Amino acid sequence: MKPLVQLTYGVKYLPVIIPIFIILPAIVLSTATTPVNILFQSTGKPHLAYKSLIFPVIIQIISGLLFIPTGGILAAAACFALGTVVASLSQLYILKREYAVDGMIKKLLIKKQDIEFVRSFAFSLISKSKVH
Repeated sequence: MKPLVQLTYGVKYLPVIIPIFIILPAIVLSTATTPVNILFQSTGKPHLAYKSLIFPVIIQIISGLLFIPTGGILAAAACFALGTVVASLSQLYILKREYAVDGMIKKLLIKKQDIEFVRSFAFSLISKSKVH
């Protein structure tokens, strides 16, 4: 990441690397719950998408007011990440409550065999590329 930032933006922007790494997991989780928002919209319940954001926004505002003045950009990144994670979790909670998808959520969680499958698949691709 450091060479990419340095090459693209210059040395002056290297301090943004740590905040990016703080925010990145939250962005990934948020992206993973985007289909939940689409489900809310497409099934005639767009109000659920808005309701799922009330608590996370309050958390983000309060944590921002408390921590950003003293913590600067790192605190801002952490507050954003916290709000984003809480938003994703609240969307999953509302999904479970409104759509009774207990079994589906368990199927969506990553299991050890899923990781093993991806790992073996990646290694098989690498070994095939070495042969050619």
